[in-house]
Amino acid sequence: MRKSAIGWALVSILATACAPGSVREAPPAEPEVAAVEEPVYTAQPGLSAQERFRSALGLLETGEPGPARAELLAYLEEKPRSDVARDLLRQIESDALEYYPAEYRQITLTSGESLSTLAKRYLGDIYQFYALAKYNGISEPRRLRTGQSLRIPLTATAAAAFAIDDDPEAMAREVAARAEAAAVPGEIVTAEPVTASEATVDSPEAEMTVEVLPEPALQPMVAEAPSGNPADLHREALNAFRAQNLEKAIGLWDQVLALDPEHENAGLYRAQAVELQNRLQQLN
Repeated sequence: MRKSAIGWALVSILATACAPGSVREAPPAEPEVAAVEEPVYTAQPGLSAQERFRSALGLLETGEPGPARAELLAYLEEKPRSDVARDLLRQIESDALEYYPAEYRQITLTSGESLSTLAKRYLGDIYQFYALAKYNGISEPRRLRTGQSLRIPLTATAAAAFAIDDDPEAMAREVAARAEAAAVPGEIVTAEPVTASEATVDSPEAEMTVEVLPEPALQPMVAEAPSGNPADLHREALNAFRAQNLEKAIGLWDQVLALDPEHENAGLYRAQAVELQNRLQQLN
């Protein structure tokens, strides 16, 4: 009797398994995601060296490092000794925290300033505007606002510039000390100026010193009247931060701080967002 019951149970299980609606089909295979290929950029044909360098600067100013890199490589084929072009390539290809130290000092952008003027003042090189933009998580160096908080990496040059900012009389004292040290008796030898006709442009030394390059065309900041409610903008920035849209969150907190520079939470959250953005860039 027990064997008969077991047999009927097995028949029932088999019948159920063979029923039309009980057969489970294997889930469809997920479509393969095609690998995204990096776009290949080529330099514009027919440009002079000066035009090519100016084009590269303009592309960097508008946040287009790929085409700018192609123009700089083409420029270096004509001007292989250009230290400025090689350094701009390094700014494009290097992580911001490899190019600059992690230590920084924060400033607030005032009217009449831009990334290029800040780079010249604190970093000693107007062409470092692009690396400074990357350091601050700014994808398009032209897009800045008066009142925006920016980080200046504490290079040796920047530390010296901040020391002068903190103690304006320090520069006067240093100049006076140098003048006193140089005021020693003896024959004063003056170097004769070299005229343009005397310079041999064909020599490598002349090529390095005679190179005259256009400067970044970043316009000085124009004061903008910020608009909006700081509380609403802060709330929107928090939502963007939670959605991992760091660039949008940072931009919104910049607006909050422009409207309310004493908004403590906006400053703290913005600093966290910038730090997270830099860490993600390091991972990539």
